[in-house]
Amino acid sequence: YDKDSIMSYLADFIIYFFVITCEISSVSPTLFQKVPGYTLHGYILDSINVKSLGKCGESCATNPACFSFNFELGSKQKMSLCELLYCSLDANNSALVPNTLMTYYRLISEEATSSATPLCNSCVYAPCQNG
Repeated sequence: YDKDSIMSYLADFIIYFFVITCEISSVSPTLFQKVPGYTLHGYILDSINVKSLGKCGESCATNPACFSFNFELGSKQKMSLCELLYCSLDANNSALVPNTLMTYYRLISEEATSSATPLCNSCVYAPCQNG
C-alpha cells in the first residue's frame, strides 16, 4: 500500500475530526460530525477550493456564520471543493439530500452551538427580491 491509499482508507473510518482554532489567548477545538452519502442543499455561504478536509473545517470554524459544510474530495493533484453553509442539519433536516460526490459535516461543538443559532433563511445572506 502507498501512503496516499492508506491515508484515504483511514479517512473513510474517521467520523469526527478536530480543527484547532488558534486565538491570541487560547486554542479551542471545534468538532464536526461526518454524515456520509449526503449533503445539505441550498444554504451556501461561500464556495472555496481547499487543499484538504482540515482546511475546509478550519474555514468553517473560523467563520461565525458557518454552521456546517459540504466537502468534495478532489484528485491528488487538484484542489477540493468546500461549501461553507449558514444552516445545519439540526435546523433543517429536510434539506439533507443523497449525494455520492460530496459529504456533509455538521458542527457539533458545544461552545459554538451554545453561543449562536443557525439562521436558515436564505434572505439573510442573499437578499430576497420580493418587493
